[in-house]
Amino acid sequence: MPNHIRHQIRDAAGDAVTGLLTAGTRVFKSRIYPLKDDEMPALLVYTTTEDSETDGMGDTLGRSLSLIVEGYIKSSATIDNQLDQLSAEVESALATDRTLGGLTRDCNLAGTEINFTGDGEVPIGVVTMTFLITYFTKMQTPDVAI
Repeated sequence: MPNHIRHQIRDAAGDAVTGLLTAGTRVFKSRIYPLKDDEMPALLVYTTTEDSETDGMGDTLGRSLSLIVEGYIKSSATIDNQLDQLSAEVESALATDRTLGGLTRDCNLAGTEINFTGDGEVPIGVVTMTFLITYFTKMQTPDVAI
């Protein structure tokens, strides 16, 4: 059985934001380990919650998925501007094809949060962008978008 659509969405979103000016190829799909100093700036792409609802016939699931893209930048005097630049790059990249290659009906930015932390090897800024993904599957085939 092919990968669940969530997996395919993460891969497509990760591919869409790979090669951007600020983070380049430092894009990690579903990463659990802390980033090292030499891995930043970077993007993490992962999914969190998903709500689903059946259609009237009970055969099709309409799904709303939260896709998270987190950007990490080492602290500097211009970190706010760098985080905004990274956000702009990600937002533009994901708006280029809001269906992510036909996997989704829509991909919209739902919110952005900016934080600063000293948890890494150096102080870092983190921008967390939440995108709301809408897609549909048949109940028996969660690996095929309809």
